[in-house]
Amino acid sequence: MGNVHETAGRHDEAEAAYGESIAIYEAERGEDHPLTALVRSDLANLHYRRGKHAVAIGGHRRALADLERWLGPEHPELTYPLLGLGTDLAVIGQLDEARAVVGRVLTIREQALGAEHPDVAIVHNNLGSIDSRRRAWPEALAHYERALAIWQRELGASDPSVALALGNIATLHFKQSQYREAAARYEEILAMTKDSVDATHPQGVAVRYNLGNALRKLGRCDEAARVLAEVRALVEASGDAGSPTGTAILVGLATAERCRGRLDEALRAGALALGHLAAAEPSTLRSTSIATVRIALAEIELERGDPRAAAEHLERAAEAGPEPRLQPLLDLARAKLLWRTGKRPEARALALAARAGLARVEPEGSMDLDGADRWLAEHPG
Repeated sequence: MGNVHETAGRHDEAEAAYGESIAIYEAERGEDHPLTALVRSDLANLHYRRGKHAVAIGGHRRALADLERWLGPEHPELTYPLLGLGTDLAVIGQLDEARAVVGRVLTIREQALGAEHPDVAIVHNNLGSIDSRRRAWPEALAHYERALAIWQRELGASDPSVALALGNIATLHFKQSQYREAAARYEEILAMTKDSVDATHPQGVAVRYNLGNALRKLGRCDEAARVLAEVRALVEASGDAGSPTGTAILVGLATAERCRGRLDEALRAGALALGHLAAAEPSTLRSTSIATVRIALAEIELERGDPRAAAEHLERAAEAGPEPRLQPLLDLARAKLLWRTGKRPEARALALAARAGLARVEPEGSMDLDGADRWLAEHPG
């Protein structure tokens, strides 16, 4: 009954049902019996989904120890608590242990099922996710590509798992500022899912948004604006315009419209994004989101000739405490403002430092880096 309640979203009832099952198995078969351990792992998975990660980790460790005692260290049943444990450890940031735990699942499943089984691909996909978070890019790509190859061969090119693997590979490229490769993968996903995934489905929205961002980073601003405008219309039609996704789309659209020189449209999109953030619950806000919008609006206002409004946006962006990756963009906008106020040596020095910061995270030819180079060329010291 625990699974039934959990599937229906009745988490309190599910927790009670799992607890009752554990009590029955403990009384009839013993505290450490494999059946008791498996239900204990189910309960731990429920704790994970409810955000009780410390409790979940304890439950998975207990279930794993009991199963090992009865079945040995390589039995396939061990993969269930191991996968749960690995997932929980990754969520709380213990990535090295998470990788070791999920790596053990890979060994067990390959021995039990063979290296080409679709369930083995699931483990490769999980390892790719962990390695991506560890910034172990080559290892992450190898696991994602292995999962992709297995799913394509065993399930067919149109299976949803194939789109999942392609999306993970595209996102991995994007994280490494490999925007050309990311855009190609996102376009591949859209082509293969155009007849099977509705455009308003969250997956379709996410892929289009990510494609628009990759095109924007490549400086293909007309294409980016078109894609982001399309996905914005889809989100509005589904009633999610004020959601975090809807806000992120507006920020991307504002930047793309600015890149096209359509400053009024850019300002309108940026202001709408800021309005969504102002109306959001404080617990859902991310300082990076606020800083990103403020920096984009500052750049727009500078190009529109309103340094006072730009200065206010930059001050608010700094107050939001942006992540280090946003600091070069904040510094570049500050440099432009300093130039407007006549402080040219300080502006050049700050712009050069910002350009160096961008070069550490962006590839040559990206929109942000090209923008910094263009500004520096147009404003010699």
